[in-house]
Formats: sequence, C-alpha cells, structure tokens
Amino acid sequence: MLFSFENITKYFGDKQILDRVSAAVNENDRIGIIGRNGTGKTTLLNILCEGMSYDEGELSIGRRTTIGYLKQNSGLESDSTIKVEMRKIFSDLLEIKEEIYALEQKMSNFSEKNSDEYKKISDRYASIVTDFEQRDGYNIDVKIKTVLNGMGFADKQLDTVINTLSGGERTRLSLARLLLLHPDVLVLDEPTNHLDFETLIWLEEYLESYKGAVITVSHDRFFLDKIVTTIWEIEDHHLCSYKGNYSKYLVLKEEKQARQLKEYEEQQKKIADLKDYVAKNLVRASTSKSAQSRRNALEKMEIIDKPKTFTRKMSMKFEYDIEPHFEVLKLSDLCLEVGEGYERKTLCDNVSFTLERGDKLAVMGANGTGKTTLLRAVKNYPSINRSIKWGGNVKIGYYDQHLDVLNPENTVMEELWSRFPSREPLSIRTTLGRALFSGDAIEKKVRDLSGGEKARLSLAILMEQRPNVLIMDEPTNHLDLPAREMLEKALFEYSGTLIIVSHDRYFLEKIPNKMLYLRNKSAKFILGGFSEALKELEADKAAETVVKQEIKAERVQSNQGHRTKQQRALDAQRRTEISRLEKQIAALETRIKEIEDKLSDPETFSDYQLSQELCTELEQTKTEHEECLENWLVLSDEADS
Repeated sequence: MLFSFENITKYFGDKQILDRVSAAVNENDRIGIIGRNGTGKTTLLNILCEGMSYDEGELSIGRRTTIGYLKQNSGLESDSTIKVEMRKIFSDLLEIKEEIYALEQKMSNFSEKNSDEYKKISDRYASIVTDFEQRDGYNIDVKIKTVLNGMGFADKQLDTVINTLSGGERTRLSLARLLLLHPDVLVLDEPTNHLDFETLIWLEEYLESYKGAVITVSHDRFFLDKIVTTIWEIEDHHLCSYKGNYSKYLVLKEEKQARQLKEYEEQQKKIADLKDYVAKNLVRASTSKSAQSRRNALEKMEIIDKPKTFTRKMSMKFEYDIEPHFEVLKLSDLCLEVGEGYERKTLCDNVSFTLERGDKLAVMGANGTGKTTLLRAVKNYPSINRSIKWGGNVKIGYYDQHLDVLNPENTVMEELWSRFPSREPLSIRTTLGRALFSGDAIEKKVRDLSGGEKARLSLAILMEQRPNVLIMDEPTNHLDLPAREMLEKALFEYSGTLIIVSHDRYFLEKIPNKMLYLRNKSAKFILGGFSEALKELEADKAAETVVKQEIKAERVQSNQGHRTKQQRALDAQRRTEISRLEKQIAALETRIKEIEDKLSDPETFSDYQLSQELCTELEQTKTEHEECLENWLVLSDEADS
C-alpha cells in the first residue's frame, strides 16, 4: 500500500466539505475522481499531496512513497531553458556520470594498483556504475526527448526560455517535467486541459504503461474510460468507490441507487406493518405481549435513509424566433492571420466550406492552428473580408472560452438583466434558476464566481438571446460532468446551426455532423462526426508519409544522375566506410559494457593487475569509440549533403 486515509473530515469555516472519507491507494492503481464542481475533489488532493490541514481522521503515507502533483492550470515558471530545466530532474544521475568519468581517469593513471586507496576507488566505481545502470542513466536524453515530443514540443527549440512560452505551453511542460520525475503516485488535476488530440492520445498511451499509481481528477469521459480502473465519486461530502472505468461506474451507480431505493421501500413497508400491528394489538390482553415485542423491534431498528436519487441539474434549452435562410454560411478561400505588420503570420489558408440550416460543425486542430481565430472571423465578418458570406435572417450567439464578456462588477442578477432590460424580474430569475442560480447566489458579484459558475451564467445569457446560430469556443471547459451532459443534450436537440470548438471527444462523437480539421496551415472539410474525421486524418498522414518517401527517393536518384562516375564511386566508398564504422561502434560499445561489468564484479577487486589492465583497456576503448563516432558523423554529414 502506498498510502491510505481514514475518516478524513474537512470544514472551511462552518461549511463542511468532506465527511469521514476513507480509501487506500496501492501500486499500479488507476483512480479517477469525479463529482460536481465544489464537492471537494481538489480539496482532497491538497490534503493528500500538499499537507492541507483537516479536522478529523488519519492520513498514512509510506515512508518511501513519492507523490507528484500537477495542479489544474499550473504552468511551469522558470528563467531557464527547456533543456536545462528538464536535465535538472536528473541532476544526481548527471553528477554520478561525471564521477564515473573522473574515477575512470584516476584508475587508469594510478601507479600503485595494489594499494588500499586504489581498492577504495575501484569499490566506489563499481558501486556507482551499478547504481547508474540500474537507474537507466545512459538513457537520460532519450527519456527527455521522448516525453517532450509526446507533449507537443517536437518542433520547439530546447534552448527556448520557459517564461517566454504561452500559459498552455508552460502547463504542458509542467506535466512533462512531472512525467520525467516518475513518482510512485502521479496525481493529476484536469491534465487534459490545453492538450490537442495528438498529445492527448500520446498521454493516454503513456499513462497506460506507467509503472506506478495514477490518480486523476478529470471531466474527460474518453480519458476516464481509457485510463482508470476505479472511480472515486465525491457526493454529499462522502466518497464512494466503484470498480471499473467511467462507463462501468454509470451502470454500477444506477444499480446501487435502485438497490438502495428497493431496500428503503421494503423497510418502510415493514415499519408500516409493524406500526399497524402495534396500534391494533397493544391494548388487547391476548396480543399485548406480542405487540410490545414488535414495538421494541421498531425502536431498535436501524432506519435506512431515503436515497437521494434526485440531484438538481441545469435545465438548458436553446431556441430561436426567426428562421434563417437555408444556406446559413459560406466561406470561400478565407485566410486566417494573426498579428500586425512584420509580426503578422498566416495560420491557415484557403478555408472553404458551406453550412446549411441545422448543420453542426466542429472545428478541430492542434493548439495554435487558428481554431479560435476562425470563430472570431466568422463572428466579426463585416470587418474581415468578402470571403465570409452569411445568409439572411441570421442571429448569432457567441460563447467565449475565456468568459471575458462578463462584467466583473455586476451581480449575477444584474449581469443578465442589464442585457435584457425589458424582461420581467421573474423571467430573469427563472432563467437563472435553470442555470442553478437561486437565493443568495443571484446577488454574488461576477468577479467572485468560480469558472463553472461563470460558464453557467454565460450559457444562461445565450439561452435568453435566442440565436439561430450558435458559435461556441470550448463551452465544456469549467463544466462538471452533469453540466456537460445537459449541454450535450441541449445542443443535440437544438434545431439551429452550430459552429463549435471542443476537445471533449464524447461531445464531438455525439453532436457534429460536419468536421473541419486545421493542420499544416490548411483546412480539411469532412462530412461526418469525430470517428470519420479520425479515419480520414490517419489516411492523410499515411499518404503524407508516402509522398515524403517518394520525394526523398527522387532527390537521391536525381543527385546520383547528375554525378560523375568518380563522384558515384566516392559515394559508394563513403557508404561502405559508414557501414564499417557503424559495426565497429557497436562492437566497441559492447566491449565497453563488458569491461564495466567486469570492473563492477567484486571478484575483480582481488586481482589488482587485472583491474589495472581493464581500466587501461576501458580508457583506450572509449577513446577509440569517440574517434569512430566523430568520423561517422563527418561522413554522415557529407552523405546527407
């Protein structure tokens, strides 16, 4: 067991957050924590990982257990470069590597091999080489490159200063750093934020093979289905554990609620029967004793509480009053650009598609490919260019992922009412109630709202606007799972036209009938949903690979065709020498490993002459290896050019 907690209770002031929650984490556990916003998910993580105080209970963490915690939207802050910061993680191994080299130098130059000092040095050498190999020290740079490439930094220069990166990039880099640290327990709070599809797929595959426990808070149902094998649900201050992924949890919870309701109803019937019997028979002499016995049984009975099968949910419905023309939107060779003057750059060129009334289009693509730029372009079409043509009777409603359109100084009530001053107060309150704002909540200042509350208020504004075209940029961000499901239902039933950017794969599978994928500064328009889009994109990638290979082959053939007989002969000699060097390098690396293994063997220490010979040979072999490698690099560069 890596750690456990029992009967943890937590209050903030007089508000209870957690009530006697208990669970344990074992090696290789895969746990997903779910629950509505504000139920205490992040509070529990802070107690487990950051030592946040709690009011009652006990937390037990193994003495050698290491825990790595990625907070939500916690970007890495550093004035160092990416390479320096990532190599810091392996600073102890890099120091050992330097010491190994220094000891090799000492042993090869030592004059008295039979001395106690030499034996002390060779013992130290054997010990640290073994430790270095066991900790996979020879693959430090390979590990760094693998994780950075997977997290979307393949095209980023490693000498880039971290604080010059965007917020999303720093968050991804923070996650990359944590993966390289490889703690016993990896704790991730909303790790899929800021990840594009390719990075997300890589992360899922990485976590599936992660040697350690993984605990994650996530609203990404695809992610939860693929990664976790246990669900912890925090509801009404309590924690309930379910074996299986998210889809299995939905089945198990429904069965549990049905079972609890049946047990409650059966007990209520039994209680009613007992009470009825006592009432009728207590005063009769012949049955008084029996009635008294049943009354005692009633008093001792442990009453089953009525299960809370109803949880208040958002009530969303998007409607409109004006029917737009059949052809709602047409884009013709739109160029997406950002920046001004010399800093102006093209994100995507020749974007073309047509949307008809009732179409639902999802825009996909990696971060920085122009998804949000496209949404803003079609929203602000009069000031852009003639590449965008809207049909008649169009009324647009826009959802901004940053929620910047809200006035922080307004109350919730004022924010909605100021936009629709002709509405009756009761109508405004009803709309806010559907978005789960009632009582004192409608008097809260917008600046004091959580991200989820701001998202619900923005959706309430859209409902009141009654647009026949919805443009939505990441509307599921900040929403908990129940709210996401309600939004999905509302958009599925919406008869208007929808243009949406989202990373929620459940959402994308259910809602759109058309897809637009932005990639390599071009746009691909796809008929169908998320599954069809993935198939076409995989086919495109395969085709691109074939084209690259053909172009490379043509260049080689072209170069060979224009060379003289003497040049072709020199090329053949160069290739032969490269092949010979590669075999020699491999043989030298094998010999170096053999010598190091022998030097690590305690039996070698007793034979000081052998130790001296091995150290000398090791130094000579490494020198020869470096010379061969340098020659190979020179010849390879010549061959490439």
